[in-house]
Amino acid sequence: MKLFIVDLHETLCFCYISQYDVNAQVDLFSLIISHRQCSDLLSQAQYHVARARKIDEEEQELRKHREEEREALRQRFNEERETRRKQKEEQEKLMMEKRQIYVEKAKNIVLEPEPEERKSSKAKVGF
Repeated sequence: MKLFIVDLHETLCFCYISQYDVNAQVDLFSLIISHRQCSDLLSQAQYHVARARKIDEEEQELRKHREEEREALRQRFNEERETRRKQKEEQEKLMMEKRQIYVEKAKNIVLEPEPEERKSSKAKVGF
């Protein structure tokens, strides 16, 4: 871009010199030809710069759009992962509660003394 600006400056100098007779020793005809060529190049350069800027803006917009899509996808993935983690924790908590209930029931059965009626009925069945 800096090179382009230097070229533009040189072009403007040629334009100025060709319009005003600054130095009589300079060949006016060659200056007019240079001026025309530089004017053509300047108009072409302006077109190319405008086109390059437009392309750059489009590419930046596309990059921005893609980054937004990636961020949305990342956020959705994180939300899904968090939901799965919470469901897993909830399921583990439920399983631990069921296990604790089962353990308590098992302790109660083991520690519970047998009533006398059960012992006598078992003894009678054996005779």
